[in-house]
Amino acid sequence: MTWSLTDRLERNAREAPEGIAIRDDTRGIASEERLTWAELLTRAGVVSQDLADRSVSRGDRVGLAQPRAADAVVALAGVLEAGAVACPIPAGLTARETDAALDVLRPALVVDPGDLASSGDATGGDATGGDARPSPRPEPEPEEPAVVVLTSGTTGRPKGVVLSHRAMAASADAWLAVLPGATGWAMPLGLAHVAGLGILWRAARDRVPVWLLPPSDPAALLAVLAKPDGPSHVSLVPGQLLRLLDASGDAAPPPTVRAVLLGGGSIPAALVGRATRAGWPIVTTYGLSEMGSGVTALPADEAVRAAGTAGRPLPGIILSIDEPGPDGVGEIIVAGRSRSSGYLGDAAVARDEPLRTGDLGRLDDAGRL
Repeated sequence: MTWSLTDRLERNAREAPEGIAIRDDTRGIASEERLTWAELLTRAGVVSQDLADRSVSRGDRVGLAQPRAADAVVALAGVLEAGAVACPIPAGLTARETDAALDVLRPALVVDPGDLASSGDATGGDATGGDARPSPRPEPEPEEPAVVVLTSGTTGRPKGVVLSHRAMAASADAWLAVLPGATGWAMPLGLAHVAGLGILWRAARDRVPVWLLPPSDPAALLAVLAKPDGPSHVSLVPGQLLRLLDASGDAAPPPTVRAVLLGGGSIPAALVGRATRAGWPIVTTYGLSEMGSGVTALPADEAVRAAGTAGRPLPGIILSIDEPGPDGVGEIIVAGRSRSSGYLGDAAVARDEPLRTGDLGRLDDAGRL
């Protein structure tokens, strides 16, 4: 049975309206902004009505420019509440790259999340949305698109990876089945990154807060992790972990930190060894946008003993090596419920159709990639 982010937000607002959903430290801890589950849902409802007033219809793609901070989370939730498809546009693109992104996305509307979220600040409606939301809200079908994630385009024109409500929920379920329980997630990755999006779905499912942080400020991340009520989980790319270790002087993490997901690129074994020797609970991963984020994970207690591997497939993921050579190396083929629906402009693919990743790998005797 699948679920959607909008359903979880409504449940959380109903069952724990005063619980903290978002803690935004992107402008510094001293100016932290907090949103409860009820506030997040109410503001998302106003954004949804704003989009309806702008003639956004169910299934339309909405581009979210500069998707950072609490405003972006509100805007994304509002897009989904409207039955539309959220298309975060990465920050820092050149004019040419932005044009290429828009040419791929072809959105019905492009908005600055801050503009929409300013409407979301308006009063109106109760903690479960009230008259702030168009009624009735369209219930998303599992296979309807939820988000479109742009690939980097480093090898050519970027592609728009279409991820359904089913795919995003399945990815969150798979991750949460192998990780220790979370008290909160630190998110120094933006919403245009599939790992950043995945954090929102995981946090909403388990009703824990997300701490939004600048992407390149290890001091801010260390300060948040050191808080007595700080987040227990964080997802990083290798460069962020390197800066974190440098900033901390290889000090041990706070005892409240339970999992540091590491992926998004080549992971040097020396970096993993350095972090684990300092006591950081590193979970190395292999994933891709086309699978809603993670495909494999290596628990922290194996990170040193099995350095150089990316772990075993997450629950529900089927992984194989196509045409392995004498050394066991071949193309990585994956399948599972978190599989994307394909790319914008291409024919949709069935959720059970295997994905040829184009990446090379092999499996060791323990079944680790």
